[in-house]
Amino acid sequence: MPIIPRFAKMGSTKLDILSKMYDELMSDPQINPKQLALDYCTCNHGIGEYSNFASIPAVYYNALVEHYVYERCAYNPSVPAHKDLSKVNFDFENHEVDESDPSRAIHSKLPDGTEMIWFWAGGDWESSISFVLYLDPNDKIRAYIPKKGNCYCTKCNTAWGSCQCGAQEPSSFDVDYVLMYDDIINNIQTK
Repeated sequence: MPIIPRFAKMGSTKLDILSKMYDELMSDPQINPKQLALDYCTCNHGIGEYSNFASIPAVYYNALVEHYVYERCAYNPSVPAHKDLSKVNFDFENHEVDESDPSRAIHSKLPDGTEMIWFWAGGDWESSISFVLYLDPNDKIRAYIPKKGNCYCTKCNTAWGSCQCGAQEPSSFDVDYVLMYDDIINNIQTK
């Protein structure tokens, strides 16, 4: 089967992605942005308390991404990123911005400098799945799940722990950011 290239908006930044996330959360009629706490310790500072993305303190950016993925991508089939993520079967019970990559500064940008956001998700019983969020040329948030270096059964496209196809689970569920990044730059082009 031929590879269909995915396209990212050339020069888009993490702030562009975050601003788009804010706009979508604020305009989704099924979401009450005031109930989406950005400060998990105090449950204060709901997204709806900020009149625009620029007024949100940077310390809350990860919480904004986590709400976006859970509220918009995980279960809403009308969201393009949901369609991208549904290519692999996994749960969103546990999820957060992925900051464990020791080379995050290198692996968070495509070779031309276009930025993306790393994320992981998975159920308690599953290995977590790593993926990136990026902005496409039509200003839509998209997701890409790297196959190489990631930790899921590529035979049935299911997280280890939920896979029932009989494939042999690996001895370690560690991911390889170098391999995942190579997969990303070979499958996402910019225009």
